[in-house]
Amino acid sequence: MLVRTILLVGLVVAPLITGYCQPEADSLQQRITAEEDDTLKVLMLNRLSELRVFSNTQQAIELARDASRIAGEIGYQRGVILSTHRLGTATWSKGDLLPALSMLNQSLAMAEKARLPDLIALNVGRMGLIYAASGIYTTANQYYRRAIPLFKEAGNMDQIHITYNNLGKSFLELNDLDSAEVYLTRAKRIKEENHLAERPIVLFNLAELYFKRGKFQLSEQYLERTLKGALRSNDRRAQARYFQLRAELSLRRQDIPRAYGQSLRAVQLADSVGSKELQYITYRTHAGVLQQYKREAEAYDYLIRYGQYRDSLQSLQLRNLLTLQDYDNTQREIQLLQSREHAAEAESRERLVIILALAAVLVVAVILAISFNSQHRKRKAMHDQLQVKNADIVSKAIQLTNANQFKSRILTMIAHDVRSPLATAKSMLDLAMADMVTERELKEFVPELSTKIDRVLELTNTLLAWANLKFKDASSVSTSFNLSDLINQRLSYYAGVAAQKDVVIHNSMAALIVCADKDLIDMVFRNLLTNAIKFSPSNSQISISARLTGTELEVSVSDQGTGMSQDAAARLFGHSVKSTDGTSGEKGSGLGLLLCKELLEQFNGRIWIATTSAQGTTMAFAVPTC
Repeated sequence: MLVRTILLVGLVVAPLITGYCQPEADSLQQRITAEEDDTLKVLMLNRLSELRVFSNTQQAIELARDASRIAGEIGYQRGVILSTHRLGTATWSKGDLLPALSMLNQSLAMAEKARLPDLIALNVGRMGLIYAASGIYTTANQYYRRAIPLFKEAGNMDQIHITYNNLGKSFLELNDLDSAEVYLTRAKRIKEENHLAERPIVLFNLAELYFKRGKFQLSEQYLERTLKGALRSNDRRAQARYFQLRAELSLRRQDIPRAYGQSLRAVQLADSVGSKELQYITYRTHAGVLQQYKREAEAYDYLIRYGQYRDSLQSLQLRNLLTLQDYDNTQREIQLLQSREHAAEAESRERLVIILALAAVLVVAVILAISFNSQHRKRKAMHDQLQVKNADIVSKAIQLTNANQFKSRILTMIAHDVRSPLATAKSMLDLAMADMVTERELKEFVPELSTKIDRVLELTNTLLAWANLKFKDASSVSTSFNLSDLINQRLSYYAGVAAQKDVVIHNSMAALIVCADKDLIDMVFRNLLTNAIKFSPSNSQISISARLTGTELEVSVSDQGTGMSQDAAARLFGHSVKSTDGTSGEKGSGLGLLLCKELLEQFNGRIWIATTSAQGTTMAFAVPTC
């Protein structure tokens, strides 16, 4: 009986003190199986759900549902409230944010009615995490700040520590590193002053902060503590983030083999958890490592998968953002209406006391008519506002669908342009290996085989460069470099291709030091140069020039080729992807210029063309400078 009482007290206190303790989930699972349906079993189910939430989300959901069912059957109100909170938490961990928010609101309403400040605080703090997961950090921070005094009232220092950590994480996501450091440092101080257990996620946030600050040694110290805590608590999310950030650190040291092993482990852990957000982060890092490892095909595969998860997350965040904003607006409108209704009811009661003395029946009838008419107008106005919001949501959904369809068309075209040359090349090699061609025929195959491999290599390089730039932060990519060196390096690389067509490249640009996005300039210039060579006739000239104009760098490439009509030039940067053969029958994907235009617009640049049929073409682009 004494042991049972101690266990009951421990499980009552456990939801209030959510700091780390060594989970013994398997033994707890065995105890639950043998327990009868009573308050102790409800508390044990909720505790096990809390322990399983970051290692087996579906089991955590099922445990919380069982706890809620039993608590309802035995009339245990606190158990019902806590079970609903745990169910909302597990649903949030799974990624279903809107159902999770609904469950937490139910738990919050019941906790407020029962006047349980500890459970009120738990629900408010968790709702902040849902808004943060949807990218609405301002609203999330409001919930966090509201939760802190509630946790102080409940005497829960561990949750105060966690809430300050969550505030720091919000500012970390907003790249406000100063504010992030203030709150994360405060969370660390509260832990130390109150002798609280370490949490892996808090340690990781500090490691990520110092990584962004460039304090890599300090970041590594917190990372090692993160891994120890994550292994003890079987927190696979924290383990995945540990190996992902470890890979980033190894990559900075050019320790590519170690970075590869770490990023691959991060991907495996993310896949086992099944979180799209976690897969999005780890796939991006692994693709970068594979590029450094010169494993372009695998890098391209992970970049495609990263792009798919990125689009999926953006679509989910957009839908959650719009729905949560609509939810917040509706809640505020309901609260305002309720406040007005309460005020109107109080006024009506006062009037009723006075008017009943004069003419009760007549006055009551007039008040009811006015009240009904007023409420009808308010409901109609609210309905009209919701119609406008729904139309806006539909419009944005159509735009997102069109963008996804366009990307699907590009991916289909890429698959064709890569598969077709490789299939032809493989057929040639199979014939040679089977001794079905003569030595003379084999020599005749070689030039065509080389040409097809060049096409695949050119397309792969373009896509990798595009993907690398596409996922860059546009606010932190500019560097100072010698533009002349970059141009000359590209000209020497393509000198042999131009010489085969007797094309002379004239570079009139003097030494020029610029501060801009070097990778973006390199990709766009390479595409303009190869296009100029492709459409230049034999014994012609290509001219290169560049200049600084205010806050922009302009680079132009002019050829003496076939030119094009004004209608063709106007369609050049449209959404259709079409390739035109060069003057010597050169093939291409037709994708390069379209990707260049998309990236230039992403980085606030622009591209244009000046051409006349049979009189050559000048293509130019401009990018912002520092």
